[in-house]
Amino acid sequence: MKELRRLTPEAGIDEVMAILGEDGAVIIERLAPAATMDSIERELAPDWDGIPVGGSEFLGVRTRRATSLIAKSRGCRELATNPFVLGAIQRVLGPMCKTYHLHATNGVRVYPGETGQFLHRDDELFRGYFPHPGPEVLTNVIWALGDFTAENGATRVVVGSHDWDDTRQPDEDDFVQAAMPSGSVLIYLGSVFHGAGENRSPDPRTGIILGYSLGWLRQEENQYLACPPAVARTLPEDVQRLIGYAIHPPFLGWVDMKDPHSTLEAPGESAMLADAAREAEIAAVGED
Repeated sequence: MKELRRLTPEAGIDEVMAILGEDGAVIIERLAPAATMDSIERELAPDWDGIPVGGSEFLGVRTRRATSLIAKSRGCRELATNPFVLGAIQRVLGPMCKTYHLHATNGVRVYPGETGQFLHRDDELFRGYFPHPGPEVLTNVIWALGDFTAENGATRVVVGSHDWDDTRQPDEDDFVQAAMPSGSVLIYLGSVFHGAGENRSPDPRTGIILGYSLGWLRQEENQYLACPPAVARTLPEDVQRLIGYAIHPPFLGWVDMKDPHSTLEAPGESAMLADAAREAEIAAVGED
């Protein structure tokens, strides 16, 4: 099995695209600063204990999943708008749309004793509409909030499976793991078979999954409820547009025959109020 290739943040987008074209996935090591990952840990800390574990082989029975990350975490907003990642997303999805948008957000905490998730393709959500191999309709990334290792369940990836047709299925042993240090990101095409690994370590493993899809496809996570106008209004304009408060040219998604961004009365307003409320909640948890 071919190994996952790794690049540094100094790599060019052409190099990223060459590897994605051949392998369907690539790791960029230490792309996000430690301060951002530490911030996300603090911002999501109030949530984990209140999230039920999954109840299926896919969701896991010892795995918790935090959602609505754009509304909850300034750090996750930084990851979602990382210029390096968005440069790659534009190159992958750009040929099929005028603009792309954020498809889904998931903080995934895999606890000790969790078994491996079955291998799957994320674009199976649109099964039957886009046969494989073919143009990519979504691309996901998973950021390592802490170190990803083989022992703690680093994501399993079937390198090259983006070129497989719909009749070919992977062997459950036919994968490599995306072991990578905290702050690194795995970029993988929606057509690549992958799945969370088994956590054989004594500690939980946490990743931040952010998906991007064609701007004319419905998003998996309903961003307009996860970030309703009252919340979206407090976010930076680039984040507002990324989550879907923007028209897809020429006029898909209008409100009152206008760009939906017009419904946000104060576009571009900073997220200071939302972050202040969130930080107060975090501080209160820390005092318990």
